[in-house]
Amino acid sequence: MIRAVLFWSSLGIIQLLIASYKDMRTMKVDDRHNYFMTGVSVALLTHFTRGIWYILALVLLNVLLMLLIHRFKAFGDGDLKALGWIFLGLGIISPYKLGWFVVFFSVVTIFYNLLKVKVFKVKHPTPFFPVILIVFAFNVWFMGLL
Repeated sequence: MIRAVLFWSSLGIIQLLIASYKDMRTMKVDDRHNYFMTGVSVALLTHFTRGIWYILALVLLNVLLMLLIHRFKAFGDGDLKALGWIFLGLGIISPYKLGWFVVFFSVVTIFYNLLKVKVFKVKHPTPFFPVILIVFAFNVWFMGLL
């Protein structure tokens, strides 16, 4: 179980590093990496015993959250797909770790947007994958997953 979480978190950081680099260079992200990480997140189910209702609720909550975020155009499509596999993986590992990720992510996103809009007066879209990477890496370190 510990190896699976270590593998998932290590691959997640590597994938987010690659996506952050591409996002900062071209503002385009290859979704194949996000789909791969979604598969790795689902594979965590082989190492954790969760009930079918928990998994269904987690998937439904994930879909509803992604639809809600997409409706308000808060993030790009690549960002949403990355948040989807992070949400799913942390939810499978532990709802407690998922809750802390949501708290960290909310605080950092609000701070990032305040800096972007109020301090630097930037109105155009900016790369967001580095923010996701920072929050994910901090959460992995804080929760002792790596």
